[in-house]
Amino acid sequence: MAEEPSVIREEIERTRERLDEKADALAYKADVPARTKERVIDVRDNVVSKVNEATPSVDQVKNQFQTVQAWVRSNPAPAALIALCVGVLIGGAILGRSRR
Repeated sequence: MAEEPSVIREEIERTRERLDEKADALAYKADVPARTKERVIDVRDNVVSKVNEATPSVDQVKNQFQTVQAWVRSNPAPAALIALCVGVLIGGAILGRSRR
């Protein structure tokens, strides 16, 4: 028994849609430069996001500076000793390089 023309048309239309989807998928897979560009953009966005998460805000830096400043004011002798040690290390590193 023959199928109705409307049923055949619907099947043809569904087949065309599936073929269009598969053709689009194949075209996407074949377009390596576009896929590479998308991947680079994704990686860049991911890196920028992680850097933004890891970077402290201005307020956090100010708070940390004020905490250190308060500690130095309340402990001047240990702070001076630490500053002297850091200066000796930096000076030694600079002089060590210049002698080479």
